[in-house]
Amino acid sequence: MLICPGGGYFLLAWRHEGMEIAEWANSLGMDAFILKYRVPNDGSIALMDAQRAVSWMRANAATLQIDPAKIAQIGFSAGANLTARTANNFKKRSYEPIDEVDAMSSRPDATLLVYPGGLLKGGFRARPTPDLALCEDIFVTKDTPPVFITQTEDDFCQVENSLAYYLACKKCGVPAAMLLGPKGGHGYGSRRTGRDNDTWPDVAATWLKRTLGF
Repeated sequence: MLICPGGGYFLLAWRHEGMEIAEWANSLGMDAFILKYRVPNDGSIALMDAQRAVSWMRANAATLQIDPAKIAQIGFSAGANLTARTANNFKKRSYEPIDEVDAMSSRPDATLLVYPGGLLKGGFRARPTPDLALCEDIFVTKDTPPVFITQTEDDFCQVENSLAYYLACKKCGVPAAMLLGPKGGHGYGSRRTGRDNDTWPDVAATWLKRTLGF
């Protein structure tokens, strides 16, 4: 599992959206890799780092003793934005290939978006349009990897981000699961708060095991 902490592309929430998520992934029997992508930035450099990371994991799968066909990517907030962009920008690399690593696909086999932001057309500060149009650099197609999405309705990153991505995936026949709740806010990672977000790690674990078959 490649883990992308959030932080608005200004910083990385390393502990609760990085280290603690790695521990959760390990508890499921998964190897965990936390992506230290470059900030501050608008996300364009971060996409380079994410594409390179997925390809690097595949190129080194034998040494790492991982299955190159079962790479999941999970992101939180801006990290979820990065995960969605990685999942839909794998046909063309966002940088000039460097070596044989870049000959490997950068497409994750499954993705998890936890309280995503900036997926709507216009970016992080955009208001939802009636047609829930996605950001210009998120091109959902039938080849987009399966996705699990979770968010709560009181999130300041509007829940329409999740709805828009889910509907785009369903339109293209991409397997998509979504867990929504009324209360939970933003930035909780996998921590229990006594609100509606508490169940997502358990539901996501079941989805992962079914989707990746491990």
